[in-house]
Amino acid sequence: ASLANVPVTSPLDAAAFLEQAPAELSVGSLDPTQVTGLLAQAQLDVGQSFDAISLDKGIGAFGFNPSQLEGAGFLKPGTVQTFLQDPAQLQTVLSSPTVWTGKSGIGGLESLLADPKLQSLTQNEIMVTALDGLRSAGGVTGTEAPRELASFVQAASKFGVNSTVEWINGAASPGITTQIQDVAKSAQYAVSFVDSKASEFTRGTTRLGGF
Repeated sequence: ASLANVPVTSPLDAAAFLEQAPAELSVGSLDPTQVTGLLAQAQLDVGQSFDAISLDKGIGAFGFNPSQLEGAGFLKPGTVQTFLQDPAQLQTVLSSPTVWTGKSGIGGLESLLADPKLQSLTQNEIMVTALDGLRSAGGVTGTEAPRELASFVQAASKFGVNSTVEWINGAASPGITTQIQDVAKSAQYAVSFVDSKASEFTRGTTRLGGF
């Protein structure tokens, strides 16, 4: 209900959806087509090229931050605490293959920035990890209606499980609440858009496959 009057600043459209690499993993009640919509929406929310890295937006098209990557098993445990207390060291530290676990074949920052499909897979994994964290914290069950669950998962993927659970419970600070609401509303919109256009997308995919 708190999202009713929140505007969608970068709404998902058909072009963005069709350009998005399909999701490989479902996320709770969200099927792969809906997750694909969330992936495309997440890129629109960040607004950064897949091969870019910046302190304000993060890494690549999804704006990854080191805590996300470590939590989902892409960076070795303790990397953030040990090496990344100074944000200015982000690119230097992550350019070293020694801090990466090798999950999904990512051996360093360069390989991640060079591959938009690999970034999509990484974001998909982060979403699964976010849902697991929300379940453990008692924030969601994972069986909520897709449109509702999407807002929680997308928020936790971006801002972390703790901040999202605080928001769910009405205990988040005003600053983070505004940011979470923007991402959560966009996620709801993305699922609604995909649901309303799913049959058209399916027909388009069939035609392309036949060709």
